[in-house]
Formats: sequence, C-alpha cells, structure tokens
Amino acid sequence: MPPDIKTAAELASLRVLRPFARFALKARIGIGEFVWLLKQAYVLEVVAQEKGKGRTRPNITRIANTTGLTPQDVRAVLAEVKGESRSIQRGAVRAEKVLHAWWTVKGFQDRVTRKPRRLKYLGPHPSFQSLVEGHSGQRHPASILEELVSSQAVKQLDDGTLEPLRKTCVNVDWDERALYTLGKRIERCFEVYLHNLEDPYDRRFAHSISGTMDADSARVVIPDLTSHAVTFMEGARETITHPKHAPRSAPVRSKSVEFGIDIEFWQMPTERSGPSPSSQPRGKRRKSASTRAESK
Repeated sequence: MPPDIKTAAELASLRVLRPFARFALKARIGIGEFVWLLKQAYVLEVVAQEKGKGRTRPNITRIANTTGLTPQDVRAVLAEVKGESRSIQRGAVRAEKVLHAWWTVKGFQDRVTRKPRRLKYLGPHPSFQSLVEGHSGQRHPASILEELVSSQAVKQLDDGTLEPLRKTCVNVDWDERALYTLGKRIERCFEVYLHNLEDPYDRRFAHSISGTMDADSARVVIPDLTSHAVTFMEGARETITHPKHAPRSAPVRSKSVEFGIDIEFWQMPTERSGPSPSSQPRGKRRKSASTRAESK
C-alpha cells in the first residue's frame, strides 16, 4: 500500500535534507542553528502567504497556529528579521562554541592585547579544560581539541600549550558567491517541482533522464553531452535576452516575468540491491541497466 500524503511528504523532505546535512556538517552548521534557520523559513513563508491575501501586518497567533511554533519564537524571528535583535549561537557545533568563547570571553583573553590567551591543556581556570567545561557542556576536552586541531583552528605548541589561529573551525575553501548561487539554483529547482505538484494542469517544464553507463563509455559520452548542452544554452540565452522580448514600458515591466533554464548533470555510484548480472547463469541474465532509461 502506498504511503499517505503526509508520510510521502516526510520521506521526500528527508531525501532533500540528506545532502543538505552533508553540506551543513562541512560548514559546521549545528543542528540548533539549522532548527533556528528552519523556524525563520517557516515564519517568513507564512508572512509572504499572508501578504498575498492582503494581510500586511503579521499576526503572531495565526503564524504560531499555522507553523506549530510558540508565539515567543515567532516574535523572536520577526524581531531578528527587522534587525531589532541579533542572532545568538543557538545549538552551534560544540567546537564552534568553545572557539567563540576563547575569542570573546574576557577570562580567556590577554588583558593588554585583548587577544585570546595561549592555554595549557589541563588544569584550573584558565585552561583549555575549563574552557570546554564552561562553554560546551562537555567535561572531557580531548574530542573538542581533536576537531579544532584537525580543522587548523588551533595549534598545539612544542611546550604543550594551545594557541587559537582562527575564529571558526569551518575549514572548507568555498567561494561565497558560489554558495549564493548554490542556494539560488536549488531554490528555483524546488519551486518548479512544487509548482507542478500544486498545479498539475499548468506544469512547468521539468524533464529527467537517467540510466547506467560503463565507466569507460561515460568518459566519452558525458563530455559529448556537455558540448550539446552548452550549445543549447547559448542559443537559449540569445532567445531570452533578445531585445524584442524586453519589456518597453512601465505597465509592461510591472507584468514581466523572470525566466531561466538550469541544466545539471548528476552522477553517483550504482546502487546494487541484488547479485550482479555476471553472477547469474548464462542465458538467464537480466536486461542490462545500461539499456534502461527513466524519463519524467
């Protein structure tokens, strides 16, 4: 029996969140920080829907009832969006909390330079042990130190003392503009599929093809498909940006639409749930997956 709509939506959400969790872990976004972002997303979406109905002033009770949040959370989100309050560390990764305290708490700073002190590993305050106990909720500092050293945020000196080098343990060489593009493109892709769910009689174009290729063939086929995709995108750009399609007057501009095309090639290891074709008796092998394709 197929799952009910709520269960199916939860399973779809989990599939979306798994790659996000991998992204968030690399960026050291803690679960509490993500939950706070999720609360913001819920509130902002309800506020946008309310504006679409002509309700320009947010109703705390209505938003709380719709989202399942407490009124206090709704007020906190709206205050932060308006710039009336600053975001605090809400459930940050423990190593990040420790590092933040090391750079900001006076007891762990040099009185003259106001820079974080070099700390001995164990012992009474100020020590790395006392820093961890006071700002991570964890008594044993070994795992925290391992993460900070491996991320090159902290250096262990020859005399055994510890010196902080950076204010975060995020250690990925990601471009900020590329991160913005990532969020924007995933948002647009999700909007297309959500629109098609909500309005199946006015579907936007969304087409997917998949199959399994031999690794040697992939080295030839994928560059060839890439060349075709580039040619198509160049032609599409000329069409979209052609002067004859540009809105020429204010009334026309007010009714204009933003339009775009995204193409991504994805690939991942083949998931095999049963025996490989080579393990089956001759003459009884199933049709190779390489000859099958999915089109949606």
